Amino acid sequence: MKSNISPQEYSKIIESIELNDIVLIESALKVADLESSGGTISLNLSDKYIFKENDNKVSFYATFKLLGKKDNSDSKDSIFTITAKYKISYFKPNELVITNDFFDVFKELSLSMLIWPYMREFIQNNLNRAGLPPLTLPLKKIC
Repeated sequence: MKSNISPQEYSKIIESIELNDIVLIESALKVADLESSGGTISLNLSDKYIFKENDNKVSFYATFKLLGKKDNSDSKDSIFTITAKYKISYFKPNELVITNDFFDVFKELSLSMLIWPYMREFIQNNLNRAGLPPLTLPLKKIC
């Protein structure tokens, strides 16, 4: 990850913002009506991050989508689809401007690590409630 922000600038911004809230603002679960036949499931996870700021607050939005498809199946239909959107709000000094350079690093290092445990728990709970086998997703690693 090539960055246009120095580690010192990044640290200065991190030190000046304060976490206010983490809220699930949108979610959906769709499960296909299938007969239990065993087998394995392929997972496809996608995520997207954006931000909006005003005078003294910045809100980051993290959207996740997880598709579960049966392995070795010709069907294009998913066994399940889970989507969730979180709003992560920070207080910030009025004079601080959140730049795209900061955001590019923040979403990869800090934001994704902060929100991933919430999404893992959301997925696990919803699949359990839908009567699907437990799914333990791995920790998010930054390489």
